Amino acid sequence: MYRYKELLVVMNLDAQDKTALEYAAKISRMANSERVHFIHVVKMEIPRTVLEDYPTLFEIMNESAREKMKVSVEKYFKKNSEADTVCYAVEGIESIEIIRKVREKSIDLVIVGEDENDEIKRRLPEKLIRKSPCSVLALPQNAKPEITKVLAPLDFSKHSADTVDVALAFTGAAKLKTIDCIHTYSVPTGFHTIGKTYEEFAEIMKKNAETDYEKFIKSADLKGLGLNVSFILENHPHKAINKYIHENQVDLLIVGARGKSTTAAALLGNTAEHLIHTAEIPILVVKRKNENLSFVDALLEI
Repeated sequence: MYRYKELLVVMNLDAQDKTALEYAAKISRMANSERVHFIHVVKMEIPRTVLEDYPTLFEIMNESAREKMKVSVEKYFKKNSEADTVCYAVEGIESIEIIRKVREKSIDLVIVGEDENDEIKRRLPEKLIRKSPCSVLALPQNAKPEITKVLAPLDFSKHSADTVDVALAFTGAAKLKTIDCIHTYSVPTGFHTIGKTYEEFAEIMKKNAETDYEKFIKSADLKGLGLNVSFILENHPHKAINKYIHENQVDLLIVGARGKSTTAAALLGNTAEHLIHTAEIPILVVKRKNENLSFVDALLEI
């Protein structure tokens, strides 16, 4: 868990914060984080004429928000984490201000909750996953900070290697012995032109996937932990993953932000976005830190 020294937790100043704060406290302990940053983006729908009459209104509202944040943070962190904490209340477009803070503070992991009753809040995790230069943990409403079974979908790309690395860190920190992994494969259209039945070509694809897995796993340092790997025939990876989650009581899903694009591989970029909207457990989307900085810098200049 060495990679999560700087955490950023998105707060709404409502009942939904409990989930994010509890999970953030747990991760900060597991990762021995140095600092946990908290951000709330204040909504400012105030007429310009009012602001002209009350020029200090912005700072008054921001300070009020910071004080509320500090009360909540102390409640969940005082006895549960040794990390330093700092609170920010800013105004602006929520996703952009969060990403600005990620860039400014060199954040390793963003923790954000979903609000099913607020369309804007419901879409925020997806926006951050697309644009943030670091990993993002998306938490459904009322998620519990428990890690008893970790699932990592694989497509055997370099991003899958990152996924396994992070899954190993969480699994080890949670004192678990194995990681569940899933790889989906499909039969390409036109398979019949080479004289094979659907079942025969499906077996060919499965054997190819198993060979790729053996090559992939040879370069992985499993740190003494075991992998429980399932190969599943499915055209839509997110469906297979959700089914596996429900049937095996998974409580943390770790996926790569993107993967290689072949007919034999799960397209983890698209899959991650599907899962954000359909999975009912916390999802950690693994991204190589600062990999898309040029895009982020351009975004922040808008």
